[in-house]
Amino acid sequence: MLIAAILLLHKKRVGVWRLFIPLLFIIVLTETYGWYLNEVQDTHNNTWIFSLNMIVSNMCLFWIFSFAEPLQAVQKKIHLLMIVSGLLAILNFIFFQGLQVYNWYSETGFDLLQVILCFYLFYATIKEEKYRSILGYEYFWLAIGVLISSLVGAFLYIFPTLLLSYKRATGINIFKIINTGVNLVLYLNVLIAFICRQKNTKPY
Repeated sequence: MLIAAILLLHKKRVGVWRLFIPLLFIIVLTETYGWYLNEVQDTHNNTWIFSLNMIVSNMCLFWIFSFAEPLQAVQKKIHLLMIVSGLLAILNFIFFQGLQVYNWYSETGFDLLQVILCFYLFYATIKEEKYRSILGYEYFWLAIGVLISSLVGAFLYIFPTLLLSYKRATGINIFKIINTGVNLVLYLNVLIAFICRQKNTKPY
């Protein structure tokens, strides 16, 4: 995905979508460092870096969504929501769930907010007076990917005990299987969104 972002979003004309390049770079670094801590350093407590990455990633997504044309009327509200949810996530990281476990309280909160934002984007797009090709609209594909990821993610983090019990009973890590599948769907939709953004931005 990072290579796709560099190839498709490197020009200034794509606007705020260029933010995906450093964002994906940070995600790659996080995954690599997390793997290094776990596999090489044999440090089992590597969740803190993923919690920080989760906060940064969600802040970036809120920021990018706020520039969608159908959401311009509520852009300031999205920015306020982004600041408040980010501060709550940081407080959770520092004072509540902390460094020892993945901050799934914050993850669940972000997922639910993104579900609402994506549905509102669909509604605002349908209500637009001007014609817009939905299947060629980059924010539509981004919202589809984020919506599926957020809905399933919220389920995974709301019912962790249920999933753990299933793993113990069957030996099947259903959390990992579902999470991997959802990530593939997310990345596919994001890739389509990158292509649409590159095609929809004028070369001048």
